[in-house]
Amino acid sequence: MASDIQIYGTDWCGLTRELREYLMRSRFEYDYLNIDRDDDAQQFVLHMNDGRRRFPLVVVQHRVVTQPTVAILQRIIREHALQPVVRTARHIARHAEQGPAVSGFSRARVVKDDRETPLRVSSVRRARAAQAKRSMKLRKSWR
Repeated sequence: MASDIQIYGTDWCGLTRELREYLMRSRFEYDYLNIDRDDDAQQFVLHMNDGRRRFPLVVVQHRVVTQPTVAILQRIIREHALQPVVRTARHIARHAEQGPAVSGFSRARVVKDDRETPLRVSSVRRARAAQAKRSMKLRKSWR
């Protein structure tokens, strides 16, 4: 595992989904281990919870927390002084040469330049929303 944060949980658990969405929105890198599909992950959860299957279980730099809320996770991340990943256009372009897509940025347009400017994913979302709005107007005009 490469990241400092690991989440052990299931796809159908609302609290697991909420924690994963928070980490994604905040741009923290984390590893997700689905205990329904990974027997080693399930054994780890059972061992840490005295044989009970309680999840999500979050590990932040070797600190194990059982069923944390987003507020508790925020506090733990602050205590460990973890910073979100800021990807720049140069970083993404460098990784694009290595493989087909960079995690989380497969649809973002990458421009190679010497400036270290953060990639603005929100502008891509705004452009998609504007395009969807235009297509809805076209659909209404055909009726």
